[in-house]
Amino acid sequence: MLGGISARRRGLVLVLTANILWSSAGLFARLVDHLDVWTILCGRAFFGGLFIVVAAFFEWRRGALGPNFGLGRLAPLLVALSAIAVSSLQRRHPGMSMTAINGLGAFAAAFAFSLSPHPAMTLFDLAVLAVFGLATVCVAFILIMEGAKHIPSAEIGLISMLDVVLGPLWVFLFFGERPGPLAFAGGALVLGALIWRLAPEIGRDRAGAVVG
Repeated sequence: MLGGISARRRGLVLVLTANILWSSAGLFARLVDHLDVWTILCGRAFFGGLFIVVAAFFEWRRGALGPNFGLGRLAPLLVALSAIAVSSLQRRHPGMSMTAINGLGAFAAAFAFSLSPHPAMTLFDLAVLAVFGLATVCVAFILIMEGAKHIPSAEIGLISMLDVVLGPLWVFLFFGERPGPLAFAGGALVLGALIWRLAPEIGRDRAGAVVG
């Protein structure tokens, strides 16, 4: 019983952390808001794909990917699916490498690059885009794919709504851009739903851990 409790908590923490990272997207975008949207998307996807393929390489070196670099026959389908759908398939096919699959998907940067006007970028711009990709593509996807092994997809979908709530918060804290009343009301509604859903189960988990 204790092992199950520990795994569930680990899954919740990983998924929550992934969504906190995803919610920082607006913050990174504001740091390079002098660039056009296609250049920002291209840089984020390129650096994110680069870092996540590096992570997949180390998985391969440790023997964690198995045959075909961990992609299997379902790779083309998985690349096209959303994060929640992929997490459900991850639970059914735990031997497949979501790291490698998301790494391939992130290289959709080529499409954004074709639409970008290719503006001149400073080292600061490149550094921001690199950290943007590392945090919101590489680290976040790895965390949520690992967390998806331990909690249901429905809960992942609910927790993922934090992205919408926390995004304006970071911009407010760092740039002073105040959200409107409706944004506050919507954020409170989402947080209330999340607490209502997860708090009772977390409480039962703690009680079970004490009894165990």
